Amino acid sequence: MVSRLMGERIACGLSAPAERNDARVFLEMLRYDTSESRRLGLAHETWTKSASGRTQLFRAPMDEFDLLNTKLAPGQEDAVDGGIDGPAVFVVTHGEVTLSRTDGAQEETLRQGQVVFVKPRTPFRLTAVQGAQVWGAFVEV
Repeated sequence: MVSRLMGERIACGLSAPAERNDARVFLEMLRYDTSESRRLGLAHETWTKSASGRTQLFRAPMDEFDLLNTKLAPGQEDAVDGGIDGPAVFVVTHGEVTLSRTDGAQEETLRQGQVVFVKPRTPFRLTAVQGAQVWGAFVEV
């Protein structure tokens, strides 16, 4: 039914199966009213797994994942000694960092725009080569 109303479908990949082609849901989307920008920000706190306290945890308004943001000055580091109890993906949005296992077994230099996957329960450390900002998405299972 949605395809007849629009000529194309709306991407609803995160919707429940029953809602993906529901005309009522489609009409609610058309009537969407934006909020004030100050209400759109995600609350954040220092992540308890951050050894140095330089990583902030942003709780996304959905169950699928949460976000991490690490800001480091040149030479600063932050470690997650116990790893994350689920998969994580990180992207360097500014600068350059060295990502290494905390036991020193592996090390990789990442520059702005590069993305890395960190498997569950892998202890890791981020060290800034130059001032850096790294964002990550993860889920603990």
